[in-house]
Parts: sequence; structure tokens; C-alpha cells
Amino acid sequence: KIQQLQQHAVACAERFEHDNALKFYEKILELQPDNCDVMDACAELCVDAAKPELALTLFTRSMALKPEENPTKYLNAAQLQTGHSALGCFQKGVQLLERELQQRPEAEAEIRARLSAALCSIAELYMTDLCDEETAETECERYMTAAQTHNPQDPQMCVQFANLRLCQQRPEDAKNIVYKAVRIINALEPDDKPVLDCQVQIGKLLLELGQYDEAVEWLKGILELDDEWIETWYLLGFGHHLQSDVANAQHCIAQALRLVRKSAMEGDDEDEELVAQVQALSEELGGVQPAEGPPEPDYSDDEGEDMVES
Repeated sequence: KIQQLQQHAVACAERFEHDNALKFYEKILELQPDNCDVMDACAELCVDAAKPELALTLFTRSMALKPEENPTKYLNAAQLQTGHSALGCFQKGVQLLERELQQRPEAEAEIRARLSAALCSIAELYMTDLCDEETAETECERYMTAAQTHNPQDPQMCVQFANLRLCQQRPEDAKNIVYKAVRIINALEPDDKPVLDCQVQIGKLLLELGQYDEAVEWLKGILELDDEWIETWYLLGFGHHLQSDVANAQHCIAQALRLVRKSAMEGDDEDEELVAQVQALSEELGGVQPAEGPPEPDYSDDEGEDMVES
């Protein structure tokens, strides 16, 4: 019976029927209240179903019952918390991953990638929630260095390391790291490239580092992959603005405003700060109005991804 319930739960989850899947998991937990595998699966589903409080409750119980198993539950629980609570979960997750690294040499690459991501998350905590700690900068540097050791070819790690160097007012070091990320991504097959958010952040860093031409070409390349991201259009418009290219800046901001309007009509939650930035640049460019439709296909024809280090 338990196996059948699990199969039903998994099938519902695969169809994105979260509520139905949760009912099956809850039934299993009624029968086996200490089943940590089911508890963890149910908690992960709760995260997907936007039920963070229930997810954290389940993760916490699982951690209490089997504290030395499944690093994933610690890493997921950390994402649902802030400050020292998040730090403790991340650190425990890292400890268990390091143990796995010793026990499963055949999965070294995968485990090192997960370790790097977790260490980056700890470094980010010291740049945000824990930035007022006396040792924040030292700890951030320590964790970022460890992340780099485990997975030096990870573009997301490079982005975070570059942000740290910018915070430390070391722009040349930040620039070198950003261009390293660019070279890594350019060498990857399309299916192996990092998520778009990572690539957009590279464009943002290039702008912050004064690499306006390179940033514009990079961001145009992202449009070829997905032209429905507000932040891409905003950053591209800002890049054109910094180049004193008013016409293209207005074109990009009009597209950003179109997507803001579309998002509002569909009831999606957008980053309020980003929307405010789009609106402010619109005013600065003379009161740009939202575009009536998607952009012309020839706007992003330039090969934005084929960048080389200057």
C-alpha cells in the first residue's frame, strides 16, 4: 500500500497536481510518521507548491530524526530561512556533501558542483543577511575561494566572485572574473549553458564595470534565447543609454514596459525595484511608452555570445 501511495504521489507531482500529490504523501505519513524519505519528498513538493512554512516544518522534523542523512534537506531548508538559521543548515549540508565526496568517488563531479553552489550560498549570506558581522568579509572570501576550488568552471560561481570583488572595490579583478565566465559560457554547447538569470547577471556586471559595448552585444545574444525577460530589455536599454544611443535605448525600454504591462495583466509578481528602474529610465528618455507588440526579429541579429576578452 505504501508503495502504491508513493507511486500516485510521484505521478501527481509529475503532472504538477501539487495538492493531490500532497494528499498522498500526507496519507503515507499518517501510516509511517517517521518515514524521512517521504517527509523530504513531501517538503520538496511543498516548496514547489509555494507552501514554505509546511516545507520547513517537514525538513526540520526530518533533520531531527535523521540528522546525518540527505544533505539536500539541509540545503533546501537553508533556502527557506535567513541569517544564522540559514547558515547553520548550509554548513551542515556542506559537511554531509564533503562526507559523500569521500564515500562516492564515482560521483565526484556532481558532488563538487553541489558543494560549490552551497559554498556560494554561504558567501552570499555574508554579503547580505550577515554583512554586519565582524568577520563577514573574511568569511565571504573563505567560502568563495572554497567554492572556486570545487568547481572553477562554474559561471554562476564566477558571477558571485565578481560581485564580491566589486564590493571590495577591486574592479580589475572583477573584470577578469567576468570575462572568464564569458569564455566558459561561449565554450559550452547550447544545452549546457547556465540559466538565463546567470547570463543576464553577466551583462549587468559588464555594465557596472564600464564595458558598455561588450555588455550590449552580450545582452543582444540573450534576446536570441528569450526575448520575454524584463531585466534583459532594461539592461540593454540602459547600455544603449550609456552609449548615447537614444533611439535603441527607447526601443528597448518600450519593450521592457510592454512586458511590465503584460506581467501586470497576467497577475504575475515582478521585482518592484526593477519595475521602478524601468519607469525611471523611461522618463529620462523622454517618456517612452510601452511597445504595442514584440520586437522586430532583426534587432538581436548580432552574435552577442561570441565575445572575447579585451
